[in-house]
Amino acid sequence: MNTADRPDAAVGRGPCAAIPAEQMHFVRQVVDRVSDPATYLRIAEQHELDADRVISDLADTRTRAVALRDFGRAAELGVHSYPIVLLQIDTGTVRLGGSVSDAAHLSAVLDQYLSAVTTPR
Repeated sequence: MNTADRPDAAVGRGPCAAIPAEQMHFVRQVVDRVSDPATYLRIAEQHELDADRVISDLADTRTRAVALRDFGRAAELGVHSYPIVLLQIDTGTVRLGGSVSDAAHLSAVLDQYLSAVTTPR
């Protein structure tokens, strides 16, 4: 089997390559859980989603291609963690907030950008 096809193949490269060896067992456990279709089945059932479609999409190479494209685009935008709120403006994409942003902060930053756009020059 090609190691690139193994669910845990990403553990030893990319961002995971810097993880200390003593923590790799934990990382491998997480990767195993994330790679297990049963994990997605449980999530689908808990959120009343079409579990059969979730499992079907998980195995579909087109779904993988879309996900890889989306992750690539996120990386191009400088997204390295989730959740994140981005605003697309004429000059590009602006990060409004992330996982520690509350509604007041997001509203203030969005209002700032909107006022700049609507203010006559």
